[in-house]
Amino acid sequence: MDTLYRHWLILRMIPRRGRIATTDILGRLKSEYGIETTLRTIQRDLITLEASEFPLECDSNRPAGWSWQKDAPTFEIPNMDPLAALTFRLVRDSMTRMLPRAALVALDGYFRAADERLKQS
Repeated sequence: MDTLYRHWLILRMIPRRGRIATTDILGRLKSEYGIETTLRTIQRDLITLEASEFPLECDSNRPAGWSWQKDAPTFEIPNMDPLAALTFRLVRDSMTRMLPRAALVALDGYFRAADERLKQS
């Protein structure tokens, strides 16, 4: 269960734009959650998560920087409920011209998640 919790925290730390270094993840796990681990464990965790269908990408910097792929769906636990999905659909359909482009880009993953959730309903 400790590994699952650590993976979940790591996924939450990875930014949609920009990057986070593996050393920063290690530091935040210790300072924010009291989790003691090694840099090598974090590196293995990220490689495992990337191989497990999470749309992550790594740059070639040292230390390595990680981010979500640009077209990655929004990752949330728990799943989006139908009311929230409908709200996102309405925002996209009726407010696109009123919102700044940066806001629309930031919300894109939520819009796609809402579409998927509404397909299930």
